[in-house]
Amino acid sequence: MNVLNLLLGNSDRGMNNLIEAMVRDTFYDRAVVECTRTARLDDFARRGRFAWLNLIIVAPDGFVGAPGQPVPRGSIEPVVRAIQDIRVQRPTPIIAYAVSPEHQLALLEAGAESALGLPFDSNALRSEVRRVLGVEEPVEVSRSNRWSLGRVLLRGMQQLRQA
Repeated sequence: MNVLNLLLGNSDRGMNNLIEAMVRDTFYDRAVVECTRTARLDDFARRGRFAWLNLIIVAPDGFVGAPGQPVPRGSIEPVVRAIQDIRVQRPTPIIAYAVSPEHQLALLEAGAESALGLPFDSNALRSEVRRVLGVEEPVEVSRSNRWSLGRVLLRGMQQLRQA
């Protein structure tokens, strides 16, 4: 089975849990998802250059700074620089989410494949993950073709009546 190496850049653990579960669910039958998380912007910029990464998902307003180097709230410039530095060295797809409308263009120009706005939409993020990784939507089996205990029992009863 394939391995999908994911980097999550955000300090919100609840959001990271949600996104990691969504990515695992998206690839449950296609790949094992190995997730690395970071809340610090300097660590994000460093880890984003790793060659083994397949996908980076980032919340631009969700970083904390290194000790003694706070990340100013509402400032997108440090995140734009980090994405630019990553893109210079690696072609790893980057998806930004929970991006305010005034920052979307700056993130796209920095090299992010997409910048999803507010409010957070897990279906839009799931679609973007599939799109940037070139994964097709799963095909659902119609309910009429599925076997169930009730259907088996009903069919058995019908056959008994006809006999």
